[in-house]
Amino acid sequence: MNLEPKSTFSDREFDEVTTHKPNDTESYYDRGIAYYEKREYDKAIADFSQVIKREPDHADAYYSRGNVYRDETDFDQAIADYTKAIELKPDYVEASYNRGKLYDEINAYNKAIGDFSTMIKHEPEHADAYNYRATLYSHKGEYDRARELFRSLSGKSKSRGGRF
Repeated sequence: MNLEPKSTFSDREFDEVTTHKPNDTESYYDRGIAYYEKREYDKAIADFSQVIKREPDHADAYYSRGNVYRDETDFDQAIADYTKAIELKPDYVEASYNRGKLYDEINAYNKAIGDFSTMIKHEPEHADAYNYRATLYSHKGEYDRARELFRSLSGKSKSRGGRF
């Protein structure tokens, strides 16, 4: 999924579009991405929240706002937004991946394993999901299960860009 802004508008141009076309939800989304990339997190959150207010089923806005909260280390809010994105789009592997990593960060290993298992279900060639899942079993102290999963990884082709 490409979450880059769909245009190379300047802040002023984005402001003009949102002023003259206030119902153009995607302009708010694109501007939110631009603010996120510039680490202007408060502005990014405001724009993603505006998108969500206008289109409550906009999974990408929840995902992107979750990324902002993650970068601000507000893990509870990030997890809530990733969860909503997944509810709206159950095969949203990027949201499952990011939420799984946050669950690992807060030692919620079973929830993290669930997210990486969901990823594998939707994208069976996603090497990172297998690797994270095996590592999580190790974190839980289930070393035999972790070893078994790591061994199964060695039988697969080498990872290329997160895929086997």
